[in-house]
Amino acid sequence: MVGVRVLTPSALPKGDGEFTRALHAAGEERIRNLVLDYPGVTGIRELLVTFVGPGRVWVVARIDIDGGLHGVQIESLVRGIESGMKAESQDIYRVDVVPIGGAQAGHRSL
Repeated sequence: MVGVRVLTPSALPKGDGEFTRALHAAGEERIRNLVLDYPGVTGIRELLVTFVGPGRVWVVARIDIDGGLHGVQIESLVRGIESGMKAESQDIYRVDVVPIGGAQAGHRSL
């Protein structure tokens, strides 16, 4: 089987289950803050942190951005957030940032 890893209970590391957990709440909060603190981001509409395997987390962020940003600036913002998140944690293997427009009242944080 390609890409399949079968684990038996004896193969799991002993301890508090870190092997099978995505991120601690503090890790998710760091991700949220990284996005909100990035210049040009005015809010988060949706933030999904999905555990996809041991030491592998996929982050999807739908964000509001400053309405004055255009083309290359938006692309730079997206790439900056994506690379910043990957640098934040070795467990983050994929990041998808989706800018969806200007902020609406009440969407500053989740």
